[in-house]
Amino acid sequence: MINQKLNSLVRVLALLVVVLAHTSCSQDLEDQDAAFFSYPSCSDAIFEYNGIEDSFEILGVEFVGDCLELVIGYPGGCEQHEFQLLKVGDVGLEFVGFGTGSLGLVPVPIQEFRLIHNSNGDACRAYFETPVSFDLNSIKDETNEVVVLQIDGLPGKWVHNF
Repeated sequence: MINQKLNSLVRVLALLVVVLAHTSCSQDLEDQDAAFFSYPSCSDAIFEYNGIEDSFEILGVEFVGDCLELVIGYPGGCEQHEFQLLKVGDVGLEFVGFGTGSLGLVPVPIQEFRLIHNSNGDACRAYFETPVSFDLNSIKDETNEVVVLQIDGLPGKWVHNF
């Protein structure tokens, strides 16, 4: 008899823990509008910095058309997050080939960028992975129709021909 009551109490407590964990954020994720967690596709590269930076990790980098797409992992779940691509500056030259042999190499500025994350004070700790993309047309080398990118915190450079 005592074991049955104890088992019932344990089940109720376990259910209560699950319900509390599910509603720990101020908003229920299942009731969220899908747009709340979506990000504009191929937005412009941003050149302003508001001083706010929150944690994230870059999980993947690729070009989709003329857009740089970054797959981002970050904690949150209760507020809309913002990602901006900040141009740090030109950090050197990369010789990019446009023809055959050594005569086809031309110097192109290496543009360094830094991804900025603003969680808008989100204290929730669910983990999200989402692609964010940035239009590269505004930063391309007009002479050669190419861009060479270096992203702060990631090794290597990325070359994209338009």
